[in-house]
Amino acid sequence: MSIWNNSRRRAAAALLAVLAAGCADNAPRQTPAPVPAPVTDTNNDDSKAAALAAVELAGRYWRGNGVPQDDAQAAKWYQRAADSGLSQGEFGIGFCYFNGRGVPKDYALAARWFEKAAAQGNSGAQAELGIMYYNGFGVAHDERRAAALLTQSAAGGDSVGTYLLSSLYFNWRGVAKDNAQGMVLLRKSAEGGYAGAELALGLQYYSGNLIPRDYTLALQWVGKAVAQDDSRAESAMAAIDLDGKALPKDEQAALNMAQKAANHGAAADLFTLSSYYWFGTGTAKDHVKAVQLLRQAAELGYAKAEYQLGLCYSNGDGVPHDQEQAAAWFAKAAAQKTAASAAPTSLP
Repeated sequence: MSIWNNSRRRAAAALLAVLAAGCADNAPRQTPAPVPAPVTDTNNDDSKAAALAAVELAGRYWRGNGVPQDDAQAAKWYQRAADSGLSQGEFGIGFCYFNGRGVPKDYALAARWFEKAAAQGNSGAQAELGIMYYNGFGVAHDERRAAALLTQSAAGGDSVGTYLLSSLYFNWRGVAKDNAQGMVLLRKSAEGGYAGAELALGLQYYSGNLIPRDYTLALQWVGKAVAQDDSRAESAMAAIDLDGKALPKDEQAALNMAQKAANHGAAADLFTLSSYYWFGTGTAKDHVKAVQLLRQAAELGYAKAEYQLGLCYSNGDGVPHDQEQAAAWFAKAAAQKTAASAAPTSLP
């Protein structure tokens, strides 16, 4: 049985429901600590200025701003700042280890550096460390410790930590369930400009689950996240275009937005885009193109894509009929399910 849904409106509604239920990432932050403010205190010694400059330089290598993008150089300069005891450097090198950028991925080392930065009151590090305690990445799984760290992060004004704390209140994880407090925190994070919170608040307005339904405000908030080039927001906007409730149904607009989301390279978005070509949503049916996108998602280890690609080989749809290939892809998908059920991998 295909897990693609040939009713695009039902598929759109299902996607929106999933997104509205909670879409926090393991590491939603796209860059390490913000660039520190310029040194204005004349009492700062040269070593402090050098450490701040190292963080500034690391951030430029991370983003490719004024220098060629180079993860190894970013990690090098974050490490130098961290070794001097600067919390932004500790956060930055922890972020490198968490994501395996410029250094081998190492959750234990990431947690160690986040702990150092968090102890100095770095709200970004407190948020990332909270994620690690929630998931048991590099540290023992501890939802209460995660909640405490995210509370500290939110108090320090970190919009990511504030957003993740709101998710805990919605889902009764490490704190008592409190939807009202969750909404207060979600709105605070959204107003602080975090795209994930803007999207989540927009979807709350769209669904009307915890606040009165308001399609105008839903479109405004989801639109803010889209303007930040957030792939989940682009996926949600594509679903809204297909759902035909907040806006007149527009398959071409949905396809364009789904393509923008897929351009980020996430497996789920590639999988979704493949269904547009399979069913001819906003474009002519093109099973060959659909399978190409499906294969990209499957090769990224996305179980739904692996399963669907197995069906394509089994039925000879978009690819030559090949039962050995079908069996191989079904085996990959089956293994993914087992691995995915072993432990929690994200906040609610």
